[in-house]
Amino acid sequence: MMKSCGNLQTQKGAALVVSLLILLVVTVVGLAGMRTSTQELRMASNAEDKQTAFQQAQAAIDFLVNNPNLLPVTGGVGFTLCTTNETRADGTACNTNTVVLPDPFCDDATTSSGCTANQWSGTSRLRLTRQNPGTGLPPRLLATSSAMFASAYYLGESRYDATDVGRGADGLGAGLMRIIPK
Repeated sequence: MMKSCGNLQTQKGAALVVSLLILLVVTVVGLAGMRTSTQELRMASNAEDKQTAFQQAQAAIDFLVNNPNLLPVTGGVGFTLCTTNETRADGTACNTNTVVLPDPFCDDATTSSGCTANQWSGTSRLRLTRQNPGTGLPPRLLATSSAMFASAYYLGESRYDATDVGRGADGLGAGLMRIIPK
């Protein structure tokens, strides 16, 4: 004996409507998840670009610290030594543009042929400004004779800017000192 499950004409597509509503909800949740993922990826990429820009600026300052021959003992207060195409903070030209950053500062994304000694990416800039005439006393903790040595102070400024290729930008400054024989 078979039982009838009811009249088929009374259902009128309710299962179809319910399944389409469930499909719509799942689609909306999926799209919201994709949007969130994309936004989080952008935020992570921006954080990485900012960190890379800071590291590039710090590396240029480290290059300056590790090469004390770049700290000029000639020139007076305000004497400025820069990388190519760099200007002073007031917009005037530097006294000399002789600082050449080594190849690791090359950003291959902005140059088609890579870097040579005179062709760097243009995104890393370094400026060094003399802050005193070089007649200051050396710090006591260095245990140097003030009769035989003087100290000169400098401001080193590094700038990394890769915003034209969609990357970060950052700048960094550091005070430097050089002991100068009298």
